[in-house]
Amino acid sequence: MDAKIVVHMKACISGYDESLDVQQAIGRAVTSCQQVSVGEVKVFDEKLEDFLTTEHDIENRMIDALKNNEFKAWYQAKYDIKTRGIIGAEALVRWISLELGFMPPGKFIPLFEQNEFVIHVDYYILEKKPPYPARTP
Repeated sequence: MDAKIVVHMKACISGYDESLDVQQAIGRAVTSCQQVSVGEVKVFDEKLEDFLTTEHDIENRMIDALKNNEFKAWYQAKYDIKTRGIIGAEALVRWISLELGFMPPGKFIPLFEQNEFVIHVDYYILEKKPPYPARTP
Protein backbone atom coordinates (compact mmCIF):
# COMPACT_ATOMS: atom_id res chain seq x y z
CA MET A 1 0.00 0.00 0.00
CA ASP A 2 1.39 3.39 -1.00
CA ALA A 3 1.22 6.20 1.52
CA LYS A 4 0.62 9.71 0.33
CA ILE A 5 1.57 12.72 2.39
CA VAL A 6 0.17 16.11 1.47
CA VAL A 7 1.54 19.28 2.99
CA HIS A 8 -0.42 22.53 2.85
CA MET A 9 1.67 25.57 3.60
CA LYS A 10 1.13 29.25 4.16
CA ALA A 11 3.90 31.77 4.71
CA CYS A 12 3.17 34.88 6.70
CA ILE A 13 5.66 37.63 7.34
CA SER A 14 5.60 40.64 9.61
CA GLY A 15 8.20 43.34 9.74
CA TYR A 16 9.89 44.05 13.02
CA ASP A 17 11.34 47.21 14.44
CA GLU A 18 11.98 48.71 17.87
CA SER A 19 8.44 50.12 18.08
CA LEU A 20 7.00 46.57 18.23
CA ASP A 21 7.52 43.93 20.83
CA VAL A 22 7.94 40.32 19.74
CA GLN A 23 4.33 39.41 20.63
CA GLN A 24 2.98 42.21 18.40
CA ALA A 25 5.13 41.05 15.48
CA ILE A 26 3.97 37.46 15.95
CA GLY A 27 0.35 38.66 16.22
CA ARG A 28 0.69 40.53 12.92
CA ALA A 29 2.13 37.45 11.21
CA VAL A 30 -0.71 35.30 12.56
CA THR A 31 -3.24 37.91 11.42
CA SER A 32 -1.79 37.94 7.91
CA CYS A 33 -2.02 34.12 7.85
CA GLN A 34 -5.76 34.40 8.43
CA GLN A 35 -6.01 36.42 5.21
CA VAL A 36 -4.28 33.97 2.84
CA SER A 37 -5.07 30.73 1.07
CA VAL A 38 -2.89 27.65 1.03
CA GLY A 39 0.12 28.14 -1.19
CA GLU A 40 0.22 31.93 -0.80
CA VAL A 41 2.61 34.22 1.00
CA LYS A 42 1.29 37.27 2.80
CA VAL A 43 3.24 40.16 4.27
CA PHE A 44 1.66 42.21 7.04
CA ASP A 45 1.80 45.77 5.78
CA GLU A 46 -0.06 49.06 6.21
CA LYS A 47 -2.63 48.10 3.58
CA LEU A 48 -3.55 44.92 5.48
CA GLU A 49 -3.56 46.82 8.77
CA ASP A 50 -5.95 49.43 7.29
CA PHE A 51 -8.18 46.66 5.90
CA LEU A 52 -8.36 44.90 9.26
CA THR A 53 -9.00 48.18 11.09
CA THR A 54 -11.88 48.92 8.71
CA GLU A 55 -13.31 45.41 9.19
CA HIS A 56 -13.08 45.81 12.97
CA ASP A 57 -14.80 49.21 12.77
CA ILE A 58 -17.62 47.76 10.62
CA GLU A 59 -18.13 44.87 13.05
CA ASN A 60 -18.30 47.35 15.94
CA ARG A 61 -21.01 49.36 14.15
CA MET A 62 -23.15 46.64 12.52
CA ILE A 63 -25.53 45.91 15.42
CA ASP A 64 -26.21 49.60 16.10
CA ALA A 65 -26.67 50.13 12.35
CA LEU A 66 -29.43 47.53 12.35
CA LYS A 67 -31.09 49.15 15.38
CA ASN A 68 -30.82 52.61 13.76
CA ASN A 69 -32.41 51.47 10.46
CA GLU A 70 -29.27 52.29 8.49
CA PHE A 71 -29.76 49.38 6.07
CA LYS A 72 -31.94 50.19 3.07
CA ALA A 73 -33.34 48.00 0.32
CA TRP A 74 -32.86 49.32 -3.19
CA TYR A 75 -34.98 47.51 -5.74
CA GLN A 76 -33.57 46.67 -9.13
CA ALA A 77 -36.24 45.82 -11.66
CA LYS A 78 -36.33 42.44 -13.40
CA TYR A 79 -37.33 42.89 -17.02
CA ASP A 80 -38.84 40.25 -19.28
CA ILE A 81 -37.55 40.70 -22.84
CA LYS A 82 -40.44 38.73 -24.37
CA THR A 83 -43.27 40.65 -22.72
CA ARG A 84 -41.27 43.87 -22.48
CA GLY A 85 -42.47 44.35 -18.95
CA ILE A 86 -41.19 44.40 -15.44
CA ILE A 87 -41.85 41.05 -13.78
CA GLY A 88 -40.36 41.66 -10.36
CA ALA A 89 -37.47 43.20 -8.53
CA GLU A 90 -34.28 42.16 -6.80
CA ALA A 91 -33.68 43.69 -3.37
CA LEU A 92 -30.16 45.06 -3.01
CA VAL A 93 -29.10 46.07 0.48
CA ARG A 94 -27.29 49.35 1.00
CA TRP A 95 -25.82 50.70 4.23
CA ILE A 96 -26.06 54.41 4.86
CA SER A 97 -24.11 54.79 8.08
CA LEU A 98 -24.84 57.71 10.40
CA GLU A 99 -21.09 58.04 11.11
CA LEU A 100 -19.45 56.84 7.88
CA GLY A 101 -21.99 57.80 5.21
CA PHE A 102 -22.68 55.52 2.23
CA MET A 103 -20.92 52.17 2.61
CA PRO A 104 -20.24 50.35 -0.68
CA PRO A 105 -21.70 46.82 -0.55
CA GLY A 106 -18.31 45.30 -1.36
CA LYS A 107 -17.00 46.75 1.87
CA PHE A 108 -19.48 45.08 4.23
CA ILE A 109 -21.32 42.21 2.45
CA PRO A 110 -18.32 39.81 2.30
CA LEU A 111 -17.62 40.44 6.00
CA PHE A 112 -21.30 39.94 6.90
CA GLU A 113 -21.33 36.68 4.94
CA GLN A 114 -18.19 35.55 6.76
CA ASN A 115 -19.44 36.39 10.26
CA GLU A 116 -23.05 35.39 9.39
CA PHE A 117 -24.50 38.79 10.29
CA VAL A 118 -25.96 38.79 6.78
CA ILE A 119 -28.76 36.57 8.13
CA HIS A 120 -29.87 39.38 10.47
CA VAL A 121 -29.73 41.90 7.64
CA ASP A 122 -31.75 39.56 5.38
CA TYR A 123 -34.51 39.25 7.99
CA TYR A 124 -34.45 42.99 8.58
CA ILE A 125 -34.92 43.70 4.85
CA LEU A 126 -37.65 41.03 4.54
CA GLU A 127 -39.61 42.66 7.36
CA LYS A 128 -39.56 46.03 5.59
CA LYS A 129 -42.34 46.62 3.10
CA PRO A 130 -41.36 47.53 -0.47
CA PRO A 131 -42.08 51.13 -1.46
CA TYR A 132 -44.66 50.01 -4.03
CA PRO A 133 -47.41 47.37 -4.09
CA ALA A 134 -46.27 43.92 -5.13
CA ARG A 135 -47.54 42.87 -8.56
CA THR A 136 -47.75 39.38 -9.97
CA PRO A 137 -47.10 38.83 -13.70
